[in-house]
Amino acid sequence: MASNSKRAFNLKYLEMYDWMIYSTKHKGVFLHKEVEDNRKKLRPIIKSILFCGQHDIALRGNTANKGNFVDLLKFRIDSGDNILSNNFDTASGKSKYVLHRIQNEIIQVCGQVIRNDIVSQVNNSFAFSLLADETADIAGKEQLSIGVRYIDINYVVHEEFIGFSEIHILNAEGISKSILESTEKYGLNMLKLVGLGFDGCSTMSGKENGVQTIIRKIYPTACYFHCASHKLNLVVNDQNSIPEIRNTIGTVKEIEKYKCIRLFDKNVIEIKTVLEKLSISSEANTVTRNRAFQLSLATSNCTFLISLKVIAYYSSVLEPVVTKLQGVMAITVLEDIIQDFQGREFEFKSVQEVSCAMCNIQATRVSDPYRTQTSIRAGT
Repeated sequence: MASNSKRAFNLKYLEMYDWMIYSTKHKGVFLHKEVEDNRKKLRPIIKSILFCGQHDIALRGNTANKGNFVDLLKFRIDSGDNILSNNFDTASGKSKYVLHRIQNEIIQVCGQVIRNDIVSQVNNSFAFSLLADETADIAGKEQLSIGVRYIDINYVVHEEFIGFSEIHILNAEGISKSILESTEKYGLNMLKLVGLGFDGCSTMSGKENGVQTIIRKIYPTACYFHCASHKLNLVVNDQNSIPEIRNTIGTVKEIEKYKCIRLFDKNVIEIKTVLEKLSISSEANTVTRNRAFQLSLATSNCTFLISLKVIAYYSSVLEPVVTKLQGVMAITVLEDIIQDFQGREFEFKSVQEVSCAMCNIQATRVSDPYRTQTSIRAGT
């Protein structure tokens, strides 16, 4: 044994022994069977995380709820996943690969794989545009959401999100630096950059010292465009100045995504029925029952129902515009809609009639906020 203690690893060993595998990352030799076993253990965990991500399901819960991810793994075990079941029964806490840190690492790896695939497609395309917008995370940190818009070899337009970039200095120079560092880190071929899509604030759009000007000095082939869809979003956001509309949107977001508000409007009676059943269900925890009861009361309010109808009406008109703004026929569509709005007033009476009918179904009292107590006593 003493004569073999200083023996160096030889690459021929990998050909001689098929049960051996070498890791360049860890600079060590591992047993092939052990690696395969670990992959089998990770496979159902990775698939469960991907499932949650693809269906917009939160992974972790709270003190009263262990989370969807853990429950999904238990469901897989109950469905006959013997490998996962054996791993849970025999492995220690860290070796089960279900800790929050492991979940985050798997999510990051999945994100890197997806991003690398997108970047590869962008670099193989004819040209691309860079999209960026400022936002704040849940901790209040300012960051940029960065996306790309490109045409593939089949002349199909794609628009993809590629990542977030934290902003350390909130001025044009700092934001430009953050964007350029991100594009370099992701490996984008900036020689193919032909467009920049930002919002219209002076920091981003300034002709002298704006972000678009700084980047165009380096890549002069890029043209700046103020995102038309972003302009429309600013207009739509003004509706939040109306308290009734703001409260209605807040209630709907508690139950369903805002982009599905018309679907919510169509099924509001059924949703209220489910909330009422959930509020008294013995299978639900206290927090869920209380929240379901509160939402059920909110959906019974006359003001809520009328506001919901108004939002649903305008959403049905404006939603297609946001989609069409990304196409070459956008101008024609916008002209038709503007002409439609100018040609006739919004028929509030029909909305009021439908809302009142819905109130009658729910036995909700219909009130008119514009009628004063004097006019009510006078019978007007």
